[in-house]
Amino acid sequence: MLERRIIKGEKIPHNEKTFFICEQYTEWIIKEKMRPNVELGQKTTITTDQFNLIVDYQVMEHQSDSEIVPELTERLSCKYSISSWSFDKGF
Repeated sequence: MLERRIIKGEKIPHNEKTFFICEQYTEWIIKEKMRPNVELGQKTTITTDQFNLIVDYQVMEHQSDSEIVPELTERLSCKYSISSWSFDKGF
């Protein structure tokens, strides 16, 4: 990969890049923050109740926050009587 990019001057397509060789599920996460400028990992959503107890979680694979909202609301509405929802800015 280094030879292709540096020596041959190729632009490597995003889906061919390796971000972290020890964990194959690692994704490039871009946040609009001053520091850290770069985040690597895997996005996870955690749902808590009014007492801050975790009632649901989901590891997102190549999904954005807004894409999981319909599935999340359906999954939680079946289990709990929800009177209000609150999402952070990312959703």
